[in-house]
Amino acid sequence: MEASEYSWYDKRYELQDQNACLPDNWADTDLRVDYYCSKWAWDAPCKPFTKESIASFRDAMRKCLSLAVQLYEEVLIAPHLDRVAGSSKRGKWRNMLRFDPLQKDRHGNSYWEIMLQPLLQAANDAFNSSKGKTLHFAMGGEMGGTLLNHPAQYLKISNATRAAWKAPARLQLGVTFYHAYTPGQINHQPDPKGVKPLPDSPLGTLDGGYGPLLPYDKWPGVAQLRAVLPDFKRLLQEAQFIGVSNYAREVWVAVRGEDYLQVLDGATYKPTRRIQVPNGPGMIIFSPDGKYAYVCSTFTPETVVIDTASYEVVKRIKQASTFCPNIAATPDGSQVWFTLKDSGKVQVFSAQPPFNSIAVLETGAITNHVNFALTPNGQFAYVTIGGLRQVKVFTTGPQPKLVATIDTGDNPHGLWPSGDGSRM
Repeated sequence: MEASEYSWYDKRYELQDQNACLPDNWADTDLRVDYYCSKWAWDAPCKPFTKESIASFRDAMRKCLSLAVQLYEEVLIAPHLDRVAGSSKRGKWRNMLRFDPLQKDRHGNSYWEIMLQPLLQAANDAFNSSKGKTLHFAMGGEMGGTLLNHPAQYLKISNATRAAWKAPARLQLGVTFYHAYTPGQINHQPDPKGVKPLPDSPLGTLDGGYGPLLPYDKWPGVAQLRAVLPDFKRLLQEAQFIGVSNYAREVWVAVRGEDYLQVLDGATYKPTRRIQVPNGPGMIIFSPDGKYAYVCSTFTPETVVIDTASYEVVKRIKQASTFCPNIAATPDGSQVWFTLKDSGKVQVFSAQPPFNSIAVLETGAITNHVNFALTPNGQFAYVTIGGLRQVKVFTTGPQPKLVATIDTGDNPHGLWPSGDGSRM
């Protein structure tokens, strides 16, 4: 069937990359997997799985995960399928595939057998002596189509995975999605108003997403999606994490030797605009919701707040001294903290309008970095004090208070929390 036969298809999209995720593929009724295959080199042929190749995959992943466990406290596995180059299913993107993960292909293999089960076996072995560490195991990476169409099967896989997990490490089982506005995604919004110009880059998107699309109830196959919606809701409720791919549309760069921020296109990395700020921008941090950017200075005693939608400075905050090496926003989006290395202070202000000052803390000589841990006991700020060889811990309430002092080695500098807030 030709793409032009669909009333909801925007023909301008044919001008885009011919291997992109075209709407004619979204409406295609045959988005199953013909068969599963593997290859160990980019230009090698893709051969159907056998017991031997599944075992080789499992053993290779065991070695890989064993190294990851040595290096990191938390490990994420987010597996996905890709179309074989040169196959007849040109443009069939992994996120639109509607395969049943437990259904066997023509060679007798299922997604569970060739992907998830060997990964689970490898992880069980790799984490066998790793008490206190965490494995985040996604049942699919950026494969929303199969999750939306076969949630009952993934509930079975979820139960089987939990039952088979024997390692002492903590298992977090979840699902991940792509962020675009296509069937099988985590989000969707109304069509953009009016006719929007095509983006400059074939990798770009129309304003409003990869569309425009009709509303959800007009999607091809919506009856099937509605029928399994209760199971899909249950799958999300039982998931211990939900991941959403977040590909940057822009990159903001602090040019410390100048008086501006350079904004780059997130796909091409070409400069798109400059934002004027006080001389010597030291660091940029964004609010958790992405609405504001906070920029402190290393040459000028002034921090600015920028509205990310308009690129306008909406607040100027006087710094207690000039040299700010580090700035951070609290995970709950309520406060911004920045350090002042030359005066041994930390300043705190509200992350939301009107961005009022909260505190100026005397922390000590060579105050370096600040970061936060969101714990069962509350949210805390950790500050490295190089001159004192200490890390100081503060509450993050309306009146921050010192609650702990931790001795370290010489000149503590950067610090970062673990994802679960249990370590700094």
